[in-house]
Amino acid sequence: TKSLRWAEVVRASGRGYSIKLHNQDGDVTLSISPQLPGYEEIVEFIGAKRPQLFDPNQYSEMRRGIAPYIFMFLFVTLVLGVSLVFVYSTMDSPDASFAKYAPLLVFVAITLAFGGMVFSVPRSLTLEGNALNLSYLIGSKSLRADEITVVQLSYTQSRNGKHFFINLHLKDRRNIRLRGLGVGLPVAYLVLKNWHKLHTQGQSANPRPALNDVAPNWSDKSWK
Repeated sequence: TKSLRWAEVVRASGRGYSIKLHNQDGDVTLSISPQLPGYEEIVEFIGAKRPQLFDPNQYSEMRRGIAPYIFMFLFVTLVLGVSLVFVYSTMDSPDASFAKYAPLLVFVAITLAFGGMVFSVPRSLTLEGNALNLSYLIGSKSLRADEITVVQLSYTQSRNGKHFFINLHLKDRRNIRLRGLGVGLPVAYLVLKNWHKLHTQGQSANPRPALNDVAPNWSDKSWK
């Protein structure tokens, strides 16, 4: 049995929801599974113990593959095509009615909603100073670090378990969800968390100018 000390961890990698910690020689690897109890707390603990592994300068660009978009486009096209053929071939039958097509319409609506969710996720993310640039299949968006209230690792629950994503809470109360950025969700989350902390830490809404070399006006009570 081999052990891995925190000081020996020199690299982190990830795929999907999992994160791996590697030593210098690469012969010892610790893999953290999302199935572990307290998975979110473990990810936070790793980020606190070895924050230098998640340097925003090292991960300045994170990109999602094109395969999920192609698959979803083909799936939506197939569902719509089969649905239209079915409706067209049965619409003249004596028992044709809205009730007959209602389940099909619900299925098509769910498919379109799911497809919309996939296509609304950013395809790539770039960090440039205090700016976070998001590129979509159509269009792009840029956010400053001070426009983001908090970077959070969140999830939705289903029968198949937890589905994790990175949630950017904006000051205008909107949320942006990020997932599938190519480097593994925990790695991307800890990088974004460090980036946000780096560019918002110690900021003041109304910073007072430096008072060095300025002679105080003793008649001004604000100096007292």
